[in-house]
Amino acid sequence: MEDRIEEVRRLQNHINNLTIIPDLSSRRQAEAHLAYQTNLLANVHDAITVAAQLAAIVELSDEAIATAVASKDLNGIIVSWNTRAEKLFGYAAEIIGKVIGASKIARDITERKRAEENRYCSISSSTAAKP
Repeated sequence: MEDRIEEVRRLQNHINNLTIIPDLSSRRQAEAHLAYQTNLLANVHDAITVAAQLAAIVELSDEAIATAVASKDLNGIIVSWNTRAEKLFGYAAEIIGKVIGASKIARDITERKRAEENRYCSISSSTAAKP
């Protein structure tokens, strides 16, 4: 019986000396994920701020000066287009979100100018031919 009591005391000593170390890896992963999401949110906020500033510039440029303003993102996608750009380039605002190169716009403008010149020449020659 004394042997059992001694064994129980030894086990109690082991239990008292037992140190529990919690597994913090999942908590650290959650904290890292939260930091990542916070960083993404900050980047989105910055992008929205820049987009709002750009939209204001495009809108004000229409009212303040007769300047065509168009902007593209790094992928070449048109992100803003004011009404002066619509008039100058001949594309409506639905061009936003599309990729169109400057060379295509230049060709379209050249073709439109030629058509206008041809129309003007034909009008001039038809009015000059009238008695």
